[in-house]
Amino acid sequence: MNRDVIDTSLKAGIKNYIGGNCTVSLMLMGIGGLFRKDCVEWVSSMTYQAASGAGASYLNDLILQMQEIAKATKGKDNAVLELARKTQEIMQDKKFPVENTVVPLACNLIPWIDVPVEDGMSREEWKGFAETNKILGTKDIPVNCICVRVPVLRCHSQAILVKLKRGMSLKEVENIIAEGNEWVKVIPNTKEESIRNLTPLAVTGNLTVAVGRIRHANNDPSYVSLFTVGDQLLWGAAEPIRRILRIVLEYLDKQKS
Repeated sequence: MNRDVIDTSLKAGIKNYIGGNCTVSLMLMGIGGLFRKDCVEWVSSMTYQAASGAGASYLNDLILQMQEIAKATKGKDNAVLELARKTQEIMQDKKFPVENTVVPLACNLIPWIDVPVEDGMSREEWKGFAETNKILGTKDIPVNCICVRVPVLRCHSQAILVKLKRGMSLKEVENIIAEGNEWVKVIPNTKEESIRNLTPLAVTGNLTVAVGRIRHANNDPSYVSLFTVGDQLLWGAAEPIRRILRIVLEYLDKQKS
């Protein structure tokens, strides 16, 4: 996504290369083609972030919580309202395992990630603007985020609204996104394709970044809404660092020769 920025930095003698925030990395992998073509005026992203994004202990809490709910609701003969009552009851029990999540995540969500910063944002939301512009080498592309933790084991999803610099047809938008990099996969905006191929389960453990539900917002061709999902344990963390290291080593080898 930002190979030109990396190459320029290497030539300038910069020696610090830090992996980006997982949510920002996945957003840029998903819609990077629109940024590269200078089509983006601003972006608003609503995130659905997996438990594993907060670390192994957080993920462990979620699994323990699901186990406790399963034990409390065991049996097929209970009426559905009774199952719901038992679920709520066990989640409110003081012994419910929330050592790391603080509040229940199973059968729930947590609309706050990381520590507070200015203007009512969390640090995770602040990173949306700060890291997007740092990665791209830009200064002023507005990026607004609301970051939410959801009871998913792996893979972050995002509902994104993009204000384009000019009106574009959906076909043009889809083509630019698809050409952004070799890992992006545009999913047709149908119910069947979306529920099968635009989910954490569909992309977990591989490098595919799925982008779908692409449509104009309020029939205005200068606004595009979409949904994207990718494995944050790969693109959000390990894979970018691995690729940067290979670029640095390749650069050093050329310098020696």
